Amino acid sequence: MSTIKQAGILLCLGLALLSASDASALKAEKRAKVRKQIEKVRTWEMTRDLELSEGQARSLFPVRDQYRTEEREFKEERKRIEEELDSLVTLRQDPASEKEILHRLERLKLLDRQKSTRRVEYQQKLGRILDTRQQARYELFEKKFDRRLRKMIQDVRKESVRKPHRISQDSLRNRKPADSKDRKKPSKTIRKNEKKKKKSSDESTRRKSRGS
Repeated sequence: MSTIKQAGILLCLGLALLSASDASALKAEKRAKVRKQIEKVRTWEMTRDLELSEGQARSLFPVRDQYRTEEREFKEERKRIEEELDSLVTLRQDPASEKEILHRLERLKLLDRQKSTRRVEYQQKLGRILDTRQQARYELFEKKFDRRLRKMIQDVRKESVRKPHRISQDSLRNRKPADSKDRKKPSKTIRKNEKKKKKSSDESTRRKSRGS
């Protein structure tokens, strides 16, 4: 089984676990565990796709992990500022709220400049670790990996939906017919009515025979 397929299965299992009625702390723990497994697979796939040497891998991944951590922090900070802005713009217009809005807007601009600067510094570090072709493969890798992972997740989910259906169909095909001993016998009333109908039919037949 390929590492990308393992990642898809792990993520689907993780999502299934997270949808269960667990405590929030337990959900967070499972979510972190699934993320960790996916990141391991991402590292394996990147090492293979970029054809990294052992020395390159030792240099690249700590730098990459630090950059990804900072990216998450930038994202969380931006989200927090945007939420503050959303609260401020719903208030009635007054000088105090206008100043607060301007302050948050400036913080967003500063955050975006810092993020852009950090991106340039990161690319410079990559240039000192990777050759030109590896840098190009690195730029393409994340989208390719995410696309393959999404497809794998979809395939695993489709397979999990089909399996219960196949089991149900097999159980219907393998069901044994009811034994003759188990079949319900007709009631006394039904048997009595059938005898009357048969007797009436016999008498009618005899009358016709006499008339002829």
